[in-house]
Amino acid sequence: MGRYVKVGDTLESTYGTEPGGQTYTGVRSKTVSQTVDRGIMFEENIEHYLAATGYGGALKIGGTLEGSVRPLQMKNLFYGLMGNRAAASTPGDPLTGWKYTFDVPKSIDIKTGESTAGGSVEWTYKGVGIKSCSLNFAAKEFVTGRFEWLAQTAAAGTYSAPSSYTSEEPLVFYAATVTLDGVTSSKIKSLTMDVDRKLDDDRFVVGDYKLTELGYSGMTEVGGSLTFTEQEYGELKRAQFGTTTGTSLDARNLVGGPVLKVTCTDLSAVPVTKMVIQAGVSIYGNADYSMSGQDEAERKVDYKVIGSSFTIYTVSS
Repeated sequence: MGRYVKVGDTLESTYGTEPGGQTYTGVRSKTVSQTVDRGIMFEENIEHYLAATGYGGALKIGGTLEGSVRPLQMKNLFYGLMGNRAAASTPGDPLTGWKYTFDVPKSIDIKTGESTAGGSVEWTYKGVGIKSCSLNFAAKEFVTGRFEWLAQTAAAGTYSAPSSYTSEEPLVFYAATVTLDGVTSSKIKSLTMDVDRKLDDDRFVVGDYKLTELGYSGMTEVGGSLTFTEQEYGELKRAQFGTTTGTSLDARNLVGGPVLKVTCTDLSAVPVTKMVIQAGVSIYGNADYSMSGQDEAERKVDYKVIGSSFTIYTVSS
């Protein structure tokens, strides 16, 4: 039995068309799923209790890919998600490599393959847009990334597993640091971050049953949650009262806004920084904690990233 996922190394210049000479990088994944909705149309009329004929409608293809974060393998997933990638070279960039910022989402190609005793096949998905990405940093676990995507077309071809994968270790929780306003926190138990590009999977036009381009159905949203140990009172106060020293809501109804930065290193013999996420402006939206018996009274704070300064940095080689 064999299984694999490959992501195209070159972006599509024409939506839904695989670039000539396209090469693919294998991506180690934990779960992969694909769905195809033919959008069947049935005509209702007075002659039949049940429809006599069915017709294909708007074609919807999508899927998910989830696994431990390896920045080199996932470089085009991040590129497609963010829309812009450039060399990280300006003063103040925390990492030498790639710098991802928001722009119009780009389309990529994805291949999945499976080989069993009954046969083998490779599925090629073209016109792939990355709808969302969910990152999870939690104690006792690898750093994981989940990408949700849509596609214009799917085709079956010959099984051709990647000959090799990029040589890199997965990112891990205990080699990561989180800073709030420039101060490293030692009280964060877990952090989640969700990027939703609000891609429109109903962007169909007269004369075509497939998606003709990537488009929006709303405003991009970035947010997530921070879970602190029960010793953290400052951030709970910031979420409730607007400042880490607050004791009550004031007339201005202030909203706490920490500068969030997440730095990730890997499991190599000499750990090296492989990814940095910077959210220059973020605001706390909700805060809650509960006490049950002698269990720890964790503090959980939801946050939203606002403004245009959100940036993801990764290594480039």
